[in-house]
Amino acid sequence: MAISKKIITDFFDQYSAHITHVAVAHSSLHPHNATQAQIDSMLATFQQQLRHFTNYFSQAVHGKKAQRKPYLYKPLYLITIEGAHASALAHETIHAHFALGNLPSELSVDELKQIFTECWVEKAKIANDDIWFQPVYAYGPQGWNDYITKEIKRGNMEAWDMDNSWIPHAALAKA
Repeated sequence: MAISKKIITDFFDQYSAHITHVAVAHSSLHPHNATQAQIDSMLATFQQQLRHFTNYFSQAVHGKKAQRKPYLYKPLYLITIEGAHASALAHETIHAHFALGNLPSELSVDELKQIFTECWVEKAKIANDDIWFQPVYAYGPQGWNDYITKEIKRGNMEAWDMDNSWIPHAALAKA
């Protein structure tokens, strides 16, 4: 069965009640006027960097138990990637949109943003601190899902970073 827009958006919608925070984080990768081979290489590099980032962020917010019991302690990550096209403007970057959940409630939004930024900039070394991080309540989880799946709805099925998205099923079952 081929993956469709509906399958992806339904998947995102299925977990929208568990989203507590949202983020947009830019890379230092500028695809403007790049060849498709160069963009594919940038995208592969970015996805590797995202893998490192999610591991660093998971450990930073939940400690080593995020590695030992990921289905219980690793954050929920629904990630889409935008900007990976040659027609992008010169100042635009390849960047990621995050829907996040299963984060420690004792950490404030400012503390979470600080941890997110440190993992993005210092640990994963993806880019500078061009990061936007907010609680989801201002947009509603459904509104945020609509926003981050807009590329998918336009037919760009590769926008969903399926490899770096993560659902902590054991934690969500407890919620």
